[in-house]
Amino acid sequence: MRKLVIIGIVLIVLVGAVALLLVNLDGIVNKNKDFLLDRAEATLGRKVSVGEIGVTLRGGIGVNLKDVSLADDPSFANEPFVEASDLQVNAKILPLLRKQFRVKRVILRNPVIRLIRNEDGNLNILSLTQFERGDEPSEVSETGRRIGGAAPLLISLASIDNGEVHFVDKKDSLELRVTKIESSVKDLDLEKPISLELEAALVSDERNVKLSGTFGPVGSDPSSQPDFPIQAEVDLTPIDLTKLFESFPRLKQGLPPDLSMEGSATVRVRADGRLSDMTVSLDLDGTQIHVRGPQGFEKAAGIALTFSGDTRYSKERLTLNGAELRFGPLETQLDGDILFGPPPALDIDVKSKNVNLAGWESIVPMVAEYGLSGSADIAAKIEGSVGAGRTPSITGTAKISNAQATLPQYPKPLTEIGSDIAFSEKRAEARDLSLRIGGSTVEGSATIENFTRPVIDYAVRSSSLALADLRPPQPNIKKPEILKNVTAQGRLIAGDDPTGGGTIASPAGSIANFDYEDLNATFSIAGKKILIDDMKARTMGGELAGKGQITTGDESTTFDFQAKANGVDITELFSALPGSVQQSLRGTASLDLRISGAGREWGEMKKTLNGDGLAEVLQGEIIDWNIGRSLFAEIDRFAGSSLISQQVRNKYPKVFDRQHTEFKNLASDFVIQDGKLLARNLQLNHDDYRIKGRGSLDFDRGLEFVATFVVSNQLSADLINQYSAAKHLKNQQGQIEVPIVLSGTLPGVKVRPDSDYLRSVMSKALVDEGLDLLKKKNLKDIFPFGKKSESKADSTQKR
Repeated sequence: MRKLVIIGIVLIVLVGAVALLLVNLDGIVNKNKDFLLDRAEATLGRKVSVGEIGVTLRGGIGVNLKDVSLADDPSFANEPFVEASDLQVNAKILPLLRKQFRVKRVILRNPVIRLIRNEDGNLNILSLTQFERGDEPSEVSETGRRIGGAAPLLISLASIDNGEVHFVDKKDSLELRVTKIESSVKDLDLEKPISLELEAALVSDERNVKLSGTFGPVGSDPSSQPDFPIQAEVDLTPIDLTKLFESFPRLKQGLPPDLSMEGSATVRVRADGRLSDMTVSLDLDGTQIHVRGPQGFEKAAGIALTFSGDTRYSKERLTLNGAELRFGPLETQLDGDILFGPPPALDIDVKSKNVNLAGWESIVPMVAEYGLSGSADIAAKIEGSVGAGRTPSITGTAKISNAQATLPQYPKPLTEIGSDIAFSEKRAEARDLSLRIGGSTVEGSATIENFTRPVIDYAVRSSSLALADLRPPQPNIKKPEILKNVTAQGRLIAGDDPTGGGTIASPAGSIANFDYEDLNATFSIAGKKILIDDMKARTMGGELAGKGQITTGDESTTFDFQAKANGVDITELFSALPGSVQQSLRGTASLDLRISGAGREWGEMKKTLNGDGLAEVLQGEIIDWNIGRSLFAEIDRFAGSSLISQQVRNKYPKVFDRQHTEFKNLASDFVIQDGKLLARNLQLNHDDYRIKGRGSLDFDRGLEFVATFVVSNQLSADLINQYSAAKHLKNQQGQIEVPIVLSGTLPGVKVRPDSDYLRSVMSKALVDEGLDLLKKKNLKDIFPFGKKSESKADSTQKR
């Protein structure tokens, strides 16, 4: 019973105390309503209007103000600066017992707050931070200190239920709404740390901003350059970049003009320190951001883009210390400063080890066809101003190790690629470059300038470079093509239509079935056209020089060359050529040739070849074909008996016994067309005859010629002595001369005398022989003194 009495007494006391508090609070409010409104207007410099004012027990003992409105600065807008359905102010209990009003919590319900920045860059909240001239604020904190300036307003905005903030920036033509604001403050006292919880919807229909932490003590005058302690955490999950850029155009203006971003990102920020100097831990996940940039650069949504790290924030800079940035396969460590400016600037060191070169095709489509793999160590420095068209400079180094790439123009991949690269935003220099392509090793150096349209200066060398590693198999190439100790240097301007030029030198090797020495060439490139400006080499026992061009196409390759050869071995030349002209001729040749055509293989090219030139072969042989023997055999066959004695045959073995046609020189000017070589003025000089004529030789060794066979004076005399009728074949120089026709396929070419001509000559010979006989016989009959003289002589002799 005693306990019940005690409990009852306590309850009575509590009820009495609450009643007393309510009476005191209601009395204070009703007694000072007009004074409080006047004081608020005087403090804020704005018109304050309130509907009903009453006492509330919601959330504790307090005052509830209905339909609260705070006017804006007339120079900014006529609409209210703040509108709210009600304002609830809860008081601390003990001060109320002493008839003192001390704020415990302030709640603003359904407010609409309008922030405006005018064309001069001033905010409409600025005047709220200024005292009326000659006035002093009257609010007093629990500690007895005065709360100055806009402190009552700031306190009122601390706890918000379903609020909105409308921000209009007339200077930058910006309009932003933050909606569904929910915030709560515990232990509201500017002289003590304030605990704040806030959620809101930023450029979103749902709440995506969450803030929690402690702030302060703010101090009695938070309007005067505050620098209070802060320990807070902010989560943005997620933020739509498209809407963000629409609301904050300056963010987009800070991006390069050819870079676009869309999608969403999440951000978490943790701050600890003072407002002017704090540690900030930042985690950003932009994996769902879609980025498009120059030269086909594109980061699709789903490719990693994250940033995390502890930073140090001050008024002047944000310092990164071991922050981690991941972009696709790239993982980097960042150290340095982000300077707030103006203008903003970067001074950041970037380091990354074992960067995987594979996987970039999804970000940089232009590298997809190269099949990159391998690793790289990167160290870079980003330094300079940003924004407003300014771009910071980027310098650094990269060490490429065991990389591999596939180039479309080469049949085999580049492997074991290694190099130390120094780079900037406009230049890269590859030192100690080495790589393998097929079985060939290449070393050298290169510089690249102007990445928009790269300008490449290079100098490379290889102890043994196999052309089979650089181009598809060539069906007509029988001998391995090797450039020994080759060096090349020059400049190439890359792009859809590359241009440039350079030099190549190799002391020995083999190309197109030809062995060479001292090869030197200068070349230039113009789009798909390769110009060989000057090429010289010792080959085939002689010297070769030339120039020309090759134009590559999707369907075919065209070429146009001019070449001069001096003292080359015709056997080596013919053996290297495609088709069936091989092993048809021996000797030492000089050649002046211009030739053009098209095609990728000999079967295509030989039908398109066009050109002309001069050629001479000295001390040579036509293989497996003795023209003189063949011709005299045909003459014997025509005559029906052998007209050449064995004595003559033995005297002239080169004509009658040898297997080949030996000659002192063979020369002609010629034209190449319709798959044939047309000799316009061919002359072959043999020790015992010469041939002059014209005709054609096709690329399958088909021969068609009309010529004159002229026998030497000595052989002509011996033949006439052997066969007197042969004198009718003599020309004015006393040489036997026979028109001939050569036709067939080497070495089975047939040589035939002009049968009509031979018949005519033989008919004439028969007539002449008959007349001679007839003449001799008639003279004896008509002039018998011949006989008498003979008889007289005989009788005299007898005597």
